[in-house]
Amino acid sequence: MSSVESGSGWALSDDDSEGSDSASLLPQRKRSRKDDSIQQYRSPANIQKKRTAETRNTDSKKVCPYADKCYRKNPAHFKEFSHSGNSNKKVDSKKDSEILNKKQKLHTKQKVIENVRDPQIIWHKSSPLNFMLSRVSGIPPQYNYYNESSLLCSIHISDILSKNFGDLIETVQFNYCIDVKWFLQQLPTEKRNIPILFVHGKDGADYSEVDRAEYKNIKTCRVDLPPFGTHHTKMMFLKYKEGIRIVIHTANLVERDWFQKTQGIWVSPLFIECQSSSKIEKSTFSFKHDMLEYLKEYKKHPDLTKWIDLINSHDLSTANVILIGSVPGRHKDSMFRKWGHLKLAKVLNSYVESSVVNEWPVIGQFSSIGSLGNDKDKWMCKEWLKSLSSTKPQRFGSLNAPSKKATLKLIFPTVDNVRTSLEGYPAGASLPYSFAVAKKQLWLNNFLHQWKADNVGRSCASPHIKTYTRVSKDYKQASWFLVTSANLSKAAWGALEKKDTQLAIRSYELGVLFIPERFFPDSGKKTFQLVETCEAKADITLPFSTPLVQYSEKDEPWIWNIPHKHLPDRNGNMWVPS
Repeated sequence: MSSVESGSGWALSDDDSEGSDSASLLPQRKRSRKDDSIQQYRSPANIQKKRTAETRNTDSKKVCPYADKCYRKNPAHFKEFSHSGNSNKKVDSKKDSEILNKKQKLHTKQKVIENVRDPQIIWHKSSPLNFMLSRVSGIPPQYNYYNESSLLCSIHISDILSKNFGDLIETVQFNYCIDVKWFLQQLPTEKRNIPILFVHGKDGADYSEVDRAEYKNIKTCRVDLPPFGTHHTKMMFLKYKEGIRIVIHTANLVERDWFQKTQGIWVSPLFIECQSSSKIEKSTFSFKHDMLEYLKEYKKHPDLTKWIDLINSHDLSTANVILIGSVPGRHKDSMFRKWGHLKLAKVLNSYVESSVVNEWPVIGQFSSIGSLGNDKDKWMCKEWLKSLSSTKPQRFGSLNAPSKKATLKLIFPTVDNVRTSLEGYPAGASLPYSFAVAKKQLWLNNFLHQWKADNVGRSCASPHIKTYTRVSKDYKQASWFLVTSANLSKAAWGALEKKDTQLAIRSYELGVLFIPERFFPDSGKKTFQLVETCEAKADITLPFSTPLVQYSEKDEPWIWNIPHKHLPDRNGNMWVPS
């Protein structure tokens, strides 16, 4: 058997003998002779080497960077992904002329598209929310950076770290998985010796290719974690001569996360130093207060104490988002509603009008699924959905009527979503959902919807972004929107214990919540406008297409530790766990 490692311990195999197709969540079907034809598309053993070479060309203008190779291997299979649908059949001159005219119009349209690439301009264009997506290599140019047709602005990590945002003199990077050498390459050459602190969990940072003697400017802060916990927060502190900036996002600090995946990014305004370090922000759910409380949970690590003091000395009042964080521990008494899904419920209790969101569904979109129990009412539809359905209390006499639980729609990639993605099956290495867990919670499939993002040109860019929102039935309004590192798991959001008197959380997570009232305080707006009308522009664009497309009977969720060999991906590979 010949195989090569993908990025996360799985193999792309050119041998069909390993594993079993019986590990499926769908009823089994008999293999036909037609299925045997997949043998001619098995990937060569050196596919990883070729993929690495292709990856370096981040400005490729092809819709699929592997298109030519796919076509040579299997012209029939390539047609599924080709926009041109190459054919050797003769066409009459009229049809030939029509095709030529269409190509000329498309060429003219592409010439008109001029993307703004200045990060400062892109940041201003994304205001007032300053929510953006990561740049994706291999999609049409109008969906990257900013132009007049952009629905969501996008930037790359090298843009965030560039001189355009300021003269960077120091940074802290909180993350789960870190490739230190690759991160250094994203910095301007002259900034690679500035002080850099990486905050991570066990085995989170890879220094294997970094000369520590040369880069004495690099420090690490490894945090303690409970069993099965992770340091999953993804955040940047960027210190400039003029002030500090905070970035909260969903991407690991590794190349593949910033290449062809869909990621979410919030970039703060530039926070300037206060005249008095004792200045207190008195707003409800103060960003500064919540950030300091989160940092204190790192147990006063010496290298982070300095940053706590630095943030305390700056004015963060221009940040209109609300922090929703999780920290490991069993939280009770005064800490009970400070973290996880109970913190989100607390905020929604203060802002969301029940009369406005009556019967509106909650949408959850994520890239990983944990063990949720053998029944939907064990955790997901009991405590978690109850929190996400929270609204202001309604008073009837002297009693507070509880919020009515919303309907729930969940977005998670199908096997076919992964297979047809730009990365192909290797995208599945970043979508951990195990067979052992999935087979115990088949009820979850009733809530699942496909990953579609035609509105922002990212249907083929596998999602690593995590978002949660509550929208109107016609998808024209949203009462709130959250982008976070938290996936669908108890470890991330917390689970109630001891007769609902304490919340147990295993992981560090962090996200930003967008509430209309915080961004349009004088307008009386209770919802974000999701579609453009004659009267007003959209306030926010969701990073996925609506209406949602529910799983069909043939669809099954991506499972990362079973073989997927019925069809090759767009790059000619099969998926066989090693």
